Amino acid sequence: MATIKDVALHARVSVTTVSHVVNRTRHVSAEGRERVEAAIQALGYVPSAVARSLKSNTTSTLGMLIPNSSNPYFAEIVRVVEDRCFEAGYTLVLCNTDDEPQRQSVYLKVLAERRIDGLIVVSTGNDDSLVKQLHGLQVLDRGNLSGPSNPWQPPVDGYRHLPEVVDWNQRVFDAVYAELQRGHLPILLGGDHCLGLGSISAVARHCAEAGKQLRVLWLDAHADFNTSQLTPSGNVHGMPVACLCGFGPAALTQLAGMPGGGPALRPDQIRQIGIRSVDAGEKRFVHEQGLEVFDMRHIDEVGMRQTMQQALAGLDARTHLHVSFDVDFLDPDIAPGVGTTVPGGPTYREAQLCMEMIADSGCLASLDIVELNPALDVRNRTAALAVDLVESLFGKSTLMRAPSASVSAP
Repeated sequence: MATIKDVALHARVSVTTVSHVVNRTRHVSAEGRERVEAAIQALGYVPSAVARSLKSNTTSTLGMLIPNSSNPYFAEIVRVVEDRCFEAGYTLVLCNTDDEPQRQSVYLKVLAERRIDGLIVVSTGNDDSLVKQLHGLQVLDRGNLSGPSNPWQPPVDGYRHLPEVVDWNQRVFDAVYAELQRGHLPILLGGDHCLGLGSISAVARHCAEAGKQLRVLWLDAHADFNTSQLTPSGNVHGMPVACLCGFGPAALTQLAGMPGGGPALRPDQIRQIGIRSVDAGEKRFVHEQGLEVFDMRHIDEVGMRQTMQQALAGLDARTHLHVSFDVDFLDPDIAPGVGTTVPGGPTYREAQLCMEMIADSGCLASLDIVELNPALDVRNRTAALAVDLVESLFGKSTLMRAPSASVSAP
């Protein structure tokens, strides 16, 4: 059986080029593509589905649990689902549970081991054990990162505590990148939002290597797009988005180690939501760089639903969605436990809808939760709200209307 190396030798190209042609991950010249496709046909090469799934973290496979495969009603549902999956390029693995919890549990384990991309459940109403299994997520607490303390010094060349900021973000980068390499969904619980530099740099590096598109949602009261020339304070927590886009000290702008030496992000990869506090010079710079900002006036005018539809537009199965959630995104009336409160933020229901629509996208792959300060909280209100919102981000829903009858592949 021909291998990818055989195809590369036959086409006189590198294995990487063959991979890009097969997976359509990067541009290959017309001549190179024709040689690779001719070699594939001549050798009868069939790509390894296992290898491709390990690289892309997707298997193009769906699981389906039904309670009785001999029931004509369920058989008709299966037929429709299978046709839709075939049209969308998905393979369907069918499991008949006979409404037995033990069989159901075994099938769920088997489907998880096969790394299915999604699960379709035909319900008979007796779903308590299934719900418990599906809602159970394995959480690995890697503990706290250790780093240098805050020296409380004035700015040097426009930056406060730059060596310490670089040190902390390098540690965050290493930790987040390691979890992404293991196929995990990393969650960073941090203090200062400048730590988003380390986590998003790691995500950007991972996406570049995996051939994935990256979208970042920056939920914050502040644009965080200052530079050393614009900042009134020198605090790097007002600069992380600018540094991610290449404007700042090399130790931070090159943290991701991107192919070609570019910055971690392009401005068109980020959507800022809930913004309502921007310095004058920073505002001009945001406009010059073309950042897409959904500020609170925009949310007031069109509502959170349309705002999130715009922010999530264009996502697909190959998109890695990173959410960087600064708790001061929320209105201080409902979230007082932050160091930089700004009135006029999203209400409880607006924030819930924001999180639920992100969950509905099915693309969430990494998360920052920052700026929660227990010392400033009131009877743990902010912490409890943050937990509530993160639950919604992972699929807990207040939705009570009947779901759509249509079935679509993720």
